[in-house]
Amino acid sequence: MNEKVSGGPIKIGRISVAAEKAVGISLTSGVAIYMEEKVLNALAETHPSTYLKVIDEIAKITKNPDFVHYEERGDAFEFVRFYFKSGKFQMVSIHVKHLGRPKKWLYQGMTCVNLTKGDGGLLNGEYSRPR
Repeated sequence: MNEKVSGGPIKIGRISVAAEKAVGISLTSGVAIYMEEKVLNALAETHPSTYLKVIDEIAKITKNPDFVHYEERGDAFEFVRFYFKSGKFQMVSIHVKHLGRPKKWLYQGMTCVNLTKGDGGLLNGEYSRPR
């Protein structure tokens, strides 16, 4: 793909009220999640035929995660969803941080982990289940 996206960050999703309630915070405004142009271009270069599906999946995970974590000190969210594909459990974690001027919730990355027996402790800590 030789096309480059330009024009600033694009909106890829939002932080749901259920996620806010799950972690005990109330965001009064600015709940949209954005992906910076350079991140979008890198994603399009590395996954030219599937990057739109990846962005759609990021939006689905942030909208309806299995678990959510908020780190007040870093002003960051982590949205987690579990999948069962091809006979294996997988965990996908989306990282979002409040950055910039004016501050915006910016996509920081995604972590995908294939889970094996005994990986049940991956979510030790302050993770909550949105309702």
